[in-house]
Order: sequence, then structure tokens, then C-alpha cells
Amino acid sequence: MVPISDDDFRPYTVETPPSSAPGSDVPTFDIPLNEPILERIDELTMSSWIRAFARDPVNAWEERIKPRSNAAASERIIAASLGQFKPASILLHGPHAWCGFVPRDCGRGQASLYYIGERHETNVFVDTFKELNFKNSDELAGLLHFLSGFHESSRLMSGAFYSAITEAEIITQEVVDEEFYGCNLKRDWNPCVAIYVSAGGDPLLVNRSGKVAWWEYGGPDIILDFCSSIEELAKRLAFYWQEAAVKYSAHQDTPSFDPYTSEESWPYQRS
Repeated sequence: MVPISDDDFRPYTVETPPSSAPGSDVPTFDIPLNEPILERIDELTMSSWIRAFARDPVNAWEERIKPRSNAAASERIIAASLGQFKPASILLHGPHAWCGFVPRDCGRGQASLYYIGERHETNVFVDTFKELNFKNSDELAGLLHFLSGFHESSRLMSGAFYSAITEAEIITQEVVDEEFYGCNLKRDWNPCVAIYVSAGGDPLLVNRSGKVAWWEYGGPDIILDFCSSIEELAKRLAFYWQEAAVKYSAHQDTPSFDPYTSEESWPYQRS
């Protein structure tokens, strides 16, 4: 990984006001920050993680994307992919905070491409996957823990990996029966877990064997087989982010990660 240097940034002045995400009241602050803005961030959030990020974004970013010493290949693939980006902004919403990032070759002034949250010490995913008897539960939990708080938009809605797995994200036939009468999950997808939801509302599912598929929203009996393993998912995410970084640097549209843009690169079977 090429170290990020001060040359990657241009000075931030107090005359430049904090930007605001279009259509929302979520405050964002461009990096690097001066003392008045740092004081303002201290007033707005109790997050020690984002406070440290505001004062030393380069080292904080390197620490945030560093894989664990015992990380599986999937986590290391994602960590290496995020190395092509640099921190660009800080986004605050209530008690929560995110770091926005852009491709390394972007100058200051472009809005952040993606956002990522704090990676907490406790992995909240492990117990859930073990209770559901998921294969490679440690690898899947480790990857989701690493991607905790990932969002494609400053609106902080869809286009995100879940920061925790609750009953709302555990998909069973009973859940489908309640919401979509007459539709059936294939046997090997009952149960499964939604780990990501696209900007269009399409969940990305993982089943007990470690297979990954899109659930095409509006057709819960249509499972779009996507990856055969968690490591393959990491590779495809890394490829997608690389393509998005190239387009973003060229000021081209970067579509969301969803079943439709995915199919352009990886055709899959509709069940």
C-alpha cells in the first residue's frame, strides 16, 4: 500500500463552510480540518473514534482498513481494496459517525464516494451465525465486522452493509409467508441472512453453506445465485469498487452495487 501523504490534501479554511448532504440535514466536514471545525465536531459527537479521525485522518484511515492478524482471505481482500481510497470527509448523524472516502487520485472538492463506520472491539455477528449453524461463521462474521457501517450514500439509507444482524435480517419461510403470501424459499435458503441491502431495496443473502445470492425485491421466490463462497464475494466487491473508483475519478456515474449492475459483470441464474 502506498502511504498517503500531505500532498494528497489541500488546506481547509474556516471560510469554507461544512457541506450538507443533498436532501438531508446530516452535517459533513471535508478533510483536513482546522481547529474551529475540530471544536465543532467535538460539540456534535461523543465518538472518540471520529474525534481521533478528525485530528489524524491518515493514520486513522490506515488503522481502520488494516485487517486483523488472524483475518481470513476475504477480509484481507477487502482491506487491500480499500487501500486504493483515502479519507475525504466526516459525516455525523446523532451519536453515530462515519468517514467518507474517495479514490486516491481525486483532488479535494469531490463529494465522498462511500462511507464507513467504526469497527467496534466486539464482533456482534459471531454468535448469530454460530447459532444458525452457518459454515465458516467466523469468516463471515469477520468480514461483516470489517465492513461495519459501510454506506454508498451520505443519506445513510439503503446501499449499506448491516452493522448488526437482528431478527429483521434473518429470512425464514415464516417471514416470507407473512409478507409475501404464496412464495417459497428454496430449501437451501431457509433460513438465510440478509447482510447488505442495495439502494433499490434488494437484499444480498448468505445461506448456511456460505453461498451468496441476490433476492430480487418484489419477487421473493426469485433467488439470483451470485457467489459460491464468502471469499468470492470479497473478490467481486473489490472488483466493483475498483471499477467505481475509475469512473468516479473520471467524473462518470457510479451505479449502486445491486443485482442489475452486478449482472453486467457476473451473469447469474434466476431461480
